[in-house]
Amino acid sequence: MDAEATRLKELNRQMNQMSRMVETFDARLKALEGGHVPILDPKTQPAKQSYAKVTGPPVTPRIPSIAPPPKTILKSLKPGKAIIHSVPEKSEVQNLARGFLVQRANEVLEKLDAKVEGERIAIRAAQVLKSGDVCFFSKNKAHQKWLMENKHTWSKQVHPDLEATPSTFSVIAHGIPKDFNPLAASAITRLSVKNNFAEGDLLRPRPPQCFKCLKMGHFGQWCREKARCGKCGDEHVTKDCPEGIGGIKSCVLCKEGLKMKIEGIDSIDHTPFNVTCFFKKAWLKKKHNRSQ
Repeated sequence: MDAEATRLKELNRQMNQMSRMVETFDARLKALEGGHVPILDPKTQPAKQSYAKVTGPPVTPRIPSIAPPPKTILKSLKPGKAIIHSVPEKSEVQNLARGFLVQRANEVLEKLDAKVEGERIAIRAAQVLKSGDVCFFSKNKAHQKWLMENKHTWSKQVHPDLEATPSTFSVIAHGIPKDFNPLAASAITRLSVKNNFAEGDLLRPRPPQCFKCLKMGHFGQWCREKARCGKCGDEHVTKDCPEGIGGIKSCVLCKEGLKMKIEGIDSIDHTPFNVTCFFKKAWLKKKHNRSQ
């Protein structure tokens, strides 16, 4: 009996000891949970300052003492672009390597001894555009000006398919008789008298519109689109229409637009060259927005 009582007493003591240990562990766990500090994201933690920054004088941003160059100087230093047209009927230029065009152009310019203020003009790069035309990049705008003013001199020597002949006349007119001679002084005088304007009047050129495909933004000489008649809508230029020239009463562009259910077209009772044409108004509006 004494041995059993002693064993129970020892067991009770051990149970009490374990109970106190559990209570102590529970108290420590609550204390840790109460004093928990959330770990900050490394991105949100403040950066450590260096010793030199802490002990040195405060750093304040300084205003530049040198004024930036004016826009005119910056513009003059930009690379110049000289775009030379290629013959629309041929596509050989599009297959040429850009390196060949640069090398050939520089050879031609060196042979011509092309210089601006004693500095030799050189082509730095070339790009064949989607239209088939070639864009030659020069050092600056001064070199570009020389290239454009003398394009008819050097472009043909680079490749025979490049077209850069100077403009023969500065005025484009429709409906002029074939026997009209623009070089005759009497013809110019007669033209001005018949149209009630003086020979010295200021020329206000209209936006470019192609007489071949009737679209805006380019002239027929460099057009690569299919021809479209402004009278019957077939694939030929308007002057070759079997129905004859003149008498255009409706717009073939707006007719096609109505078939394609383009929104905004409300009339076809005009010619493709009239300012009331939907496509012409849209092009002019887009051009105006770009200039603002």
